[in-house]
Amino acid sequence: MPAPLQGIDRIDRLRHPPICEEIGPDVTQYLPPLLEKIQAMRDRSIYWRARQQFGVIYAELARLVNLKDGWDSYDAVPPSQAAIETAERILAHLRLEMLLPNRVVPSAEGGVGICFIDADRYADIEVFNDQEILGTTYRGKSEPHVWEVTASEESIGEAIKQIRAHLNT
Repeated sequence: MPAPLQGIDRIDRLRHPPICEEIGPDVTQYLPPLLEKIQAMRDRSIYWRARQQFGVIYAELARLVNLKDGWDSYDAVPPSQAAIETAERILAHLRLEMLLPNRVVPSAEGGVGICFIDADRYADIEVFNDQEILGTTYRGKSEPHVWEVTASEESIGEAIKQIRAHLNT
């Protein structure tokens, strides 16, 4: 009997068998395959995939901080800190709604564009440096539908609903 178990009598071992026995190699051989299956399920998870993709989107937004005047070679101003922070708030709403943008880009008019593309459908939310926010949707070569969005939670939520509806039609 192993040293730690010498003081335990037969009745205690019958009463508490899991804590009185050592884990043998036959139990531990199942752990690596089980962990591989868990990882495979995680890789197929929509939640985990969206989480990774939002990480890429947040990194794109963070890179906009480093832009300088004339970043597009046409004297465009870089996004302001306020525009970047507002875009970050919108991204947080999008993440909660599980609506993943395709790109986050600087706006040539000064600000941040959050873009969605699905086949021939396009939508964006553009946050300008003066804190004006516009939502835009269009399909193919059709006329764009543009509307004003405020920085309120309700208005941002409504814009997200409109964009989701547009992309799913």
